[in-house]
Amino acid sequence: MKKTKEPTPESTPNPFLRFWRMIRSGEIVSGEWFARNWMKVFAVLFTIFCYITCRFGYSSTMESIIAERERLNTIQAEETRQRSLYNSRICETSMQELVDSLHLNLTVQTQPPFIIE
Repeated sequence: MKKTKEPTPESTPNPFLRFWRMIRSGEIVSGEWFARNWMKVFAVLFTIFCYITCRFGYSSTMESIIAERERLNTIQAEETRQRSLYNSRICETSMQELVDSLHLNLTVQTQPPFIIE
């Protein structure tokens, strides 16, 4: 009986590797094809580059908009805090003026109350 050779990895290469070799050797896209269709190739490449540029510009603009929105939210929270602080001081001042006008001799304690044991 005759022995048959089993295929070795070298005789059946990876399909991607085979495809790459076909491109490199010019079996798929030749120089003549580029010579005939150079205008279309450059138009497609120009379109692809324009698309990539627009996407990059869009994403960078969106990032800056998101950062500014976060900054605006922080500023609005600080504004609300300052407004409430101001209003509480106005309320405290008006109450103190009312107490002073009634001559009740009430003041704000500087120390907390003592705990008697």
